[in-house]
Order: sequence, then C-alpha cells, then structure tokens
Amino acid sequence: MYEEFNNIFNQAIEDDEEAKVELIKKLSPLIWSSISKYSKRDNMEALYQDGCVEILESLLSFKSELGTNFLGYIKMRLRHMYLNSQKVRPTVSLDEVDEEGISILEKLIDDAPTPDEKILNEELSEKLKLAVETLTERQKSVVTLFYFENAPIGEIANRMNTSYRTVVNTKSRALKKMRRHLKDDYR
Repeated sequence: MYEEFNNIFNQAIEDDEEAKVELIKKLSPLIWSSISKYSKRDNMEALYQDGCVEILESLLSFKSELGTNFLGYIKMRLRHMYLNSQKVRPTVSLDEVDEEGISILEKLIDDAPTPDEKILNEELSEKLKLAVETLTERQKSVVTLFYFENAPIGEIANRMNTSYRTVVNTKSRALKKMRRHLKDDYR
C-alpha cells in the first residue's frame, strides 16, 4: 500500500496528470477529515475543491531533501489552509472616527496643504529663488545639478571639466551664501 502511494506520488511530482488525479483520490479521506476538524461546514464542495488545489500546490512546493514526509506535509498544509480560511478579517469603514473625531477618510484627504501652508510655501519658495539669484553662474550650476538633478559630485566635476574638490568647495560656498541671504531676510 505504502509503495503504491509512493509510486503515485513520484509520478505526480513528475507532472503526470493521471497520477495527480489518483493522488487526490487517495487523499480524499484526508481532505474530508481536515474539513470536518478545522473548518465550519459551509459549502462543503468548495472546501473540498480548495483542499484539492492545496494538494496540487503542495506538489510544487514539497522538498523531499528536507527529510519531511509528504503525507505529514499535506496534513499540515490542509490544516493551516482550513484554519486560515476561517479567520474573520476585520472590516474597517472609512467613516469610522478616532478619539479626536476625525474619520479615516478625512485623514487620507488631509494631506493637502492648508491655505496658510500654501502661503508659507510660496513665500519660502520666493525667498529661495532670490537666494539662488545671489549665486555666481558656476555656483548655480553646481546647486542645480546636485539638488535638482541628483547628480553625484564626481559626475558634476566631469560635466564641468573640473576637479571633485573644486565642486565640493563651490557647493559649500554657495550654501553658505544662500544661508547668509536667508538669515538677513528673516531679521
């Protein structure tokens, strides 16, 4: 009996369709037993079909070199599959409110800046533009390439046909100049 099952199993592993059908027939009692132990008895035929699919998927994932027994592996897979299918997944409404009285939907939409934030962002943007205008052409190029085009220092040095150290110094001086300009603006 065990040798017969082993032959069917080996043929099924080799993708023999008839052997797969025979394997499922041989494991039908295990499927029905797993359904009765681990599952609510709703729609038994669908649960049986799920068990058949689980067995076929197990053929693909089974690794005999790990020293596990295929029947034990199938039994464990069926058990977990049926138990997991019974878990009740909580549903969440987007209208649910938290302690502060804010709904999930409002929080999702709330990413847009407020009118005050828009005004502050526009002011800051304008001040940054003015600070950039105080830079030399070379400094503007380095700042633009580094911060807006995400170019590495080495690439900037190659593009500008200069040394790495020169680009680092140019960037450093540009940032100091911009900081001074912005500090003067806030006094």
